[in-house]
Amino acid sequence: VETEYDEQAGALEISLVQSLPDHPDNADIGPLHIPFRLGLLSPSGASLSLPLTSDGLGDGERRETHLLELRDTETTVRFTGLDEKPVVSLLRGFSAPVRIAAEIGDRELAVLLAFDPDPVARWMAGRKLSARVLDRAIKAHGAGDDIESLDLLVKAWGKIVEGASDDPALAAALLQLPTEPELAQDYKPVPVDAIHAARSQLRRRLAESLADPLREILDNSRPRGGWRFDADDIAGRSLANTALSLLVGARDEEAAKRAVAVYKD
Repeated sequence: VETEYDEQAGALEISLVQSLPDHPDNADIGPLHIPFRLGLLSPSGASLSLPLTSDGLGDGERRETHLLELRDTETTVRFTGLDEKPVVSLLRGFSAPVRIAAEIGDRELAVLLAFDPDPVARWMAGRKLSARVLDRAIKAHGAGDDIESLDLLVKAWGKIVEGASDDPALAAALLQLPTEPELAQDYKPVPVDAIHAARSQLRRRLAESLADPLREILDNSRPRGGWRFDADDIAGRSLANTALSLLVGARDEEAAKRAVAVYKD
């Protein structure tokens, strides 16, 4: 996916090119039919409702999310009426089982993680941004911190925590870092110690930066009145346990005591 923004025209062109892995079984397979949802956000995180123009795609209606029916090797769509370069939200709702190759900056990923109305796009942006921060820390291995990207991630997590009560299950999923086995897939040989150290340190720093709102989540999210197999209660427990895990990882003594109490309950 490639984008080109024309500031004078207030227009954004998005080019989408599809390809299959190089394999004999794929030699005779032409372009696939791919349903592809996308949308735009302002740099401040506001969801934009705009018409889409393209040959055979779009109906001119203003929408926050557009569904493209990709049937050609390359498709280009155009958005107009923009006052500034937007942030592009790709593959909303995981509308097709495809992998995306796109140049998206850390700042844009942070906007998507904090504000995208689509939960799948938020989750994918969060995984990508945290994986980048971790990759830089793993490669540096104690040589220094990527302060700017870390600050972006902290602020995005702050927005997640701030709105956690709106969708506790989603917040619990977003407040997670890639696991060590997930991170290890990108390295040969695997720097086991560097991965563990980088991930542990990042979790601790995020928890320390958000300690007060995480404690508030811990106080308010765990369901009262006994255990119930109920969707809302499950979401509340998941969010409370996520906050508790982060605080324990930050060596919060009170959180450690509460973790023991939860275990014994």
